[in-house]
Amino acid sequence: MIERAATFRASAIVAVLAIGVVGVLIAGLQPQLLGMMATEGRLSAARLGVVATVELLAMGLGAGGAGAIVRVNWLCPAGAGAAIVLIIADAVTPLAAGGAIIAVRAAAGLAEGTLIWLAIGFIARTANPGRWAAIYLMAQTFAQLLIAALFAGSVLPRWGSAGGFALLAATGVIALAMLPWAPRAYARLEDDGVSGGRPPIAGMIALAGGMVQKLTRNSMASPEVLGVSSGAILGAMVMFFAVAAPSRIAQLAGSSIGAFLTLWLLAALPYPPLWPILAIAFASAHAGRHR
Repeated sequence: MIERAATFRASAIVAVLAIGVVGVLIAGLQPQLLGMMATEGRLSAARLGVVATVELLAMGLGAGGAGAIVRVNWLCPAGAGAAIVLIIADAVTPLAAGGAIIAVRAAAGLAEGTLIWLAIGFIARTANPGRWAAIYLMAQTFAQLLIAALFAGSVLPRWGSAGGFALLAATGVIALAMLPWAPRAYARLEDDGVSGGRPPIAGMIALAGGMVQKLTRNSMASPEVLGVSSGAILGAMVMFFAVAAPSRIAQLAGSSIGAFLTLWLLAALPYPPLWPILAIAFASAHAGRHR
């Protein structure tokens, strides 16, 4: 059945967002997993950066390629194929060595990008994409925090990077299991015929990101427009000061509350003017270059 904007079933929404969260998990877990592989002597410092960059680039290519190639009525076959590739890649990574690790993680990135594309397709067809994008971001942040806590508390100390990638492979199984409830097809996006006027906020955000990367001479720099990560960090820090020796559950709760409050403030407050933000970014980057 073709799902149209604002008519998605609750089960389809949960399924497609869960699938998208699985696709983006690695973005927040790379430092722990690749750092453990370096500690185990399986990755050099130079190759660690290459593996991380290749996977993230492949993730972007996978999302973009799926949007260009996959038909809107091929959602389940595309999702199933991507989930299976991701499960295999995560399971094989601990067995790979040298350049094979790069190839395996590139394949994983392509699969992850396809799963992300499924979630993006849902968000783009809702009546309020901004709200659902924030919910998706909140869900992935919470999932990354939870798995990162499991990694640090038990998985990596006991089983090393092999245990970490086994846990990621298990999340791929979850994505595969959620596909029967996901939308079978999406309606085609239609042009609303509106042109001219102010640039859309997405275009302004892209411009801001491009300027920040150019001024800082760092292709990985990000304006962190939503600030959810910063809110999560602030919540965790408040918990450290408020509670003596907080448990991992308390740290996770503080981070989640901080991220949620950040999203709530963004929804409650009007968008600030963009040009003052760009001016501050430019001044900061210019001052940093002349220190």
